[in-house]
Parts: sequence; structure tokens; C-alpha cells
Amino acid sequence: MLVLIGAVLGPVALVANWARTVVTDDDAYVRAVAPLATDPEVIAALQDRLVTAVMTAVDNLGASDQVAEFLSARDVPDRVTDAVIAALDALNGGIRDLVGRVVGDVLTAPGFATVWEQLNRTAHHQFVQLMNGQGNLLDPAGNIALQLEPVLAQVRERLVAQGHSWAAGIPTGSAEYVLIPAADVATLRAHYAQLIRWSTAVSAGALCALIGAVVMAADRRRGAAHASAALACGTVVVGVLLRFALTAVSKPARSPEATHAILAVVTADLVAWIRLVAMVSLTVAALAALWAPGQRRALPVPVPVPSSGRRRPARPEFSLPGGDARIGPGGSRSAPDPKHRS
Repeated sequence: MLVLIGAVLGPVALVANWARTVVTDDDAYVRAVAPLATDPEVIAALQDRLVTAVMTAVDNLGASDQVAEFLSARDVPDRVTDAVIAALDALNGGIRDLVGRVVGDVLTAPGFATVWEQLNRTAHHQFVQLMNGQGNLLDPAGNIALQLEPVLAQVRERLVAQGHSWAAGIPTGSAEYVLIPAADVATLRAHYAQLIRWSTAVSAGALCALIGAVVMAADRRRGAAHASAALACGTVVVGVLLRFALTAVSKPARSPEATHAILAVVTADLVAWIRLVAMVSLTVAALAALWAPGQRRALPVPVPVPSSGRRRPARPEFSLPGGDARIGPGGSRSAPDPKHRS
């Protein structure tokens, strides 16, 4: 029973402690997501957000409406007005392509990795404060999101530097990448508190169960082999379930590919720990099984032969003159009696 408990609680404790470290420590979280700065799926998702924000700002400038009003006030024929609006729409498509190229250059620049770490550190710090009942959301909608203002400011500066003066009117506070929707914040806070509360208890329970399984075993080496093999099997099962969980969580997301890439990178350390624990457990199980002594064969215990109950009569002995020796039945001689020598 203790082996089974240890096999179940061990992998759960591994996942719980990893999750606790990532969700409570800013540095651990930033290290986990740092490789995403060069991930193609993440860059594509960020590029889509930024291009949409810029084009929304361009549409808000109302250039097409202003031109239509200008032409209408001067009694320009409708055919000419429609042609101008069509040209403006084509120009709008060209602006989207231009913005897309500039955004791509900003996201692939060497300095973006530093900006990415700063954005994630700010978002995670805000997350920890909210989970602990402190701080306020930076997002008016109540979402926990990456605030992409620094990246959008670089895009605006590059467009202006290339001679596109209209880009100066792009607001910097209009782009974000939502990490946790507002509807999930309250539920996540409850899970956060449970994680902090139970991670230590589960770890202690797993450790006690595995040690108890070894100590209470009749053969401790075989007990260690069984406990290690069970822990390895449980860890492998958790690793397989983790892969299915990543796929299941990514499907309903707004960007399934980007979400799966993010989760895969964030859980890379957990996967490495799962593999390490499984390999070490299998090694310990194999060594303990090979070195465990076999059952020793019990030596036969001599069984006393029951006597018949009759005592054998003592053999008569005859002393020779002088006390030199004694002659027993059959002519056998025994050692001389010292009393006869005196």
C-alpha cells in the first residue's frame, strides 16, 4: 500500500513543486518563457496583435471619411469619389503590408529578447500581487496581459523615421497580449492558494510513503527496488498525461499553435525533471534488484531420536594390581587411576 501511495504522490509532488516555483517566483517564470522570444509561433501571434493595433489606429484617423466628405462638399461625381475611396482602400492594404514588415523587423531585432523579458517580468509580478490580494490590473478589461506599449512605440518610431508622418498619431497604449482572461482570474486565485497550501503536504506525504515502504519491507533492498520501480512508472504516466493536457488546453485558445508553443516551452523544465526522476528511479530499481540477496536456504535442524526409556547398564571395569590400568569388557584398557599409584 505504501508503494502505491508513493507512486501516486511522488509525481504529483514533482508537478506541484515545479508549478509553485514558476507561479510564485518572477525569476523562475522569466527563465521559463525567455526562449519564447525567438519562437516563430509566438512572434507570429505578437505580430498579428501589433499590426491589428496599428491598423485600428489608422482607421480611427478617419482618412477615408475625411476624403469622402471633402469630395462631397465640392460636388465631385460619385464615380470619382468611389474611385478615390477604392484607391484609399488599396493604399490601406499597402499600409498593412508596410506595418507588417516593420513589426517583423522589431520582433526579430536582437534587442527584443530584453524587451520580452521585461514585459513578462511586469506581467508576472502583477499576477503574483493579484493572487495575494494586492495590486491593481493594468488592463482596464480586467485581463492579465502583456502590455506591448514598448514594442508599439518602437514600431511607431521606425515608421516615422522612414518618412510616414501619419504614424505619429498611433497611440502607444492600444496593444496587449492577453495571458489570462478576466473571467478566469478569480478561479485562478483559488487554485493558486490551494497550490501553495498542498504542494508541501503532498511532497512530505510522498517522501514518507516511499521511505516507509523501504523500511517496513522484510527485505529492504527488494523494498527499495519495488518503491523505485513504482515511482518510475508513476512518473512516466504523468509525463504522458502532460502531453495530452497541453494539447487539450491549447485547442480552445485564440491562437492554438502559439498557446501550445508557449506551454511547451514553459513546461520544458518540468519535462526534464520528469525524465530525470524516471531514469534515476529505474536505475535504483535495477541496481537494487540485481544486488538483492536471494532467499537463504534454512539449514536442517537435527531431530533428537527418542530413547526407549531403559538405561543401559554400566560396563564393569577390572583394576590390575598396581593400579596401572583398567581392563573393561572386551579386554580394552583405560587410563590408570591416580589413587592406586598412591
